[in-house]
Amino acid sequence: MITKSDFINVACQYEDTIRAIDRFYAYSQNAFVIDVYEDPAKWSAELIFDAVTDKVLFAGVFDYVNNRAYCLLADGETIHDDYAWDGVEYIILEAESDFLDKFHTIVNGEFDYDPRVEIPLTLPDDELFALMKLAHENDMTLNQLIEYALVEELNRLRSINFSTTNV
Repeated sequence: MITKSDFINVACQYEDTIRAIDRFYAYSQNAFVIDVYEDPAKWSAELIFDAVTDKVLFAGVFDYVNNRAYCLLADGETIHDDYAWDGVEYIILEAESDFLDKFHTIVNGEFDYDPRVEIPLTLPDDELFALMKLAHENDMTLNQLIEYALVEELNRLRSINFSTTNV
C-alpha cells in the first residue's frame, strides 16, 4: 500500500492543494482523511489513514473530466459506498504503481491517459516461458498476449446467461 508520503509528494506539486484534514469515523475512530484538489472541476484526491498506526486504509483520485474514480485499498479494507459520485463507480486498482501513475497524470492535468488497469500477475517460470513462446509465435509481446486472453475470456463470460446456466 502507498504511504502518506507517497500521496503527499504527488498531491502537493502545486501550492495550496491540501484543503482539509478531518476525522473520518466511517473507517474507525482513529481514521483521518486528507482531501486535496487544485481545480475541483477537474480532479480531487483523498487519503484515509489511521492516525494511531499510520496505516493507509484508502487512497483515491477522482477524474471529473472523464468521470473516473480510482482507488487503492489496504489489505482487508472495503469500499463503504460503490459510487464515488453521481453513479460513477469506483475502479479498484490492484497495483500501487498503477494508482501512482494515474494520480500523477491526473494531478498534472493530463486527462488523455490510458484508463486500462494493471493486473499484477505471478506465474511459475515454466508457465511464463510457455506464454512467452506462444506470444513470440504469434508475433506479439507477452503483455499483448495476456491482454488478448483476458479480453477474450471476459467476452466469453459476458455471453453466458448465468441465470439459466448451472455453475
